[in-house]
Formats: sequence, structure tokens, C-alpha cells
Amino acid sequence: MSDAIVLVAPDPGWPAAYALARDEILSLLPMPPLLIEHIGSTAVPGLAAKPVIDIIVLVAHMAPAQAAIPQLERIGYEFRPDVSSPTRLFLRRYGADGARTHHLHIHTDHGDVRRHLLFRDRLRADATTRQHYEALKRDLARAAMPVIARPMPRAKTPSSTRSCGRPAGRNAGHSGGRKAPASHQPTSFGRASVPPAVLS
Repeated sequence: MSDAIVLVAPDPGWPAAYALARDEILSLLPMPPLLIEHIGSTAVPGLAAKPVIDIIVLVAHMAPAQAAIPQLERIGYEFRPDVSSPTRLFLRRYGADGARTHHLHIHTDHGDVRRHLLFRDRLRADATTRQHYEALKRDLARAAMPVIARPMPRAKTPSSTRSCGRPAGRNAGHSGGRKAPASHQPTSFGRASVPPAVLS
């Protein structure tokens, strides 16, 4: 399994890949979710990203979603209890080549889901924020995996990284790994840091 941090050019096939995964997930959940959405960088047209489809699901109760874990595992998802919680389940999926292809986030907390959707919508709507965020992601990729990362522009100044985290009206605003230098840390976006999902 490979978790190398490599950003690729936007792929017009990402929305279709999301739609296919969404339909698979919906067929396995015992109860219809309150919401299912494509999040993360692959959900933002024109934004370079790790080629990982992030899917967020909002459910009223976690027990039915937990009951679906064995079925999700049968189609290739891997449940990660170490990074899950009572209000969030996290699963990931790998392709035949060992590369990670999907993240599945199942939440009961409306606020967490709203935060992810606001951030995605901000990136979709604001070209300047999108450009700053892509530059930040490239800096983080270079810091975490200097051998694999492509040639990058000079690191942004603190003022430019702050602009990525500034709320813009109602359109204002997930994965772990090696901690980036302080100058490259994700900036605060509302009451929490940039959602890890959107760093894909």
C-alpha cells in the first residue's frame, strides 16, 4: 500500500468516480443517510489533488452505519477504528496497484459535516482562495515527501496562508501524517483547522 503524497492535475473523471462510489455505499447502508456528498480537493474543479475521492455521509444514528462495515469491507473498504470516534467512522479504500483511492467519512455531527461542505464550497467559489490553498498543499507535500514532490514555488508568506483561512460570508469554510514545519501548518478556518479531508 502506498501513501506517497503526490499531487496530480485535476481529473474530469473524479465526479464520475465519486458518483459510482456513492451508489455503492448507498446500496449497502441499511438506512438512507441524511446527506452524502463529495468533499476534498477532488470535489473542487481546477484544483490539483491527491487522486483520492473523499466521501462524507451524515447519518442520524451511528449504529446502522456500524452494522454496514462488514459489507463495506467486502467491496474493498478498510475500517480504521484507530482514527474513528463515537461520532465519526473512517474507512479507506485502495486500488489494485496499492494506491489509496477513496476515503469514507461517516458522521453524526451536523457541525463537522457543515464545516467540510463550507470549505469545499469556498474553494469552488473563490479562485484566489483556491490558488492559495493549492500552493499551501504543494508546500505541505514538499515538506512531507521531498523526494516525490514535484518542483514547487517558493513558500508563501504568512499573509498569503492566512488569506486561505479567512471566512467569506456564508461560503467560508482531513489526512494525518508527518507534521509540517510551523510556517506551513494549515491555518485556522472558523473554529477548527482546515479539515484533513481537503488536504487530499
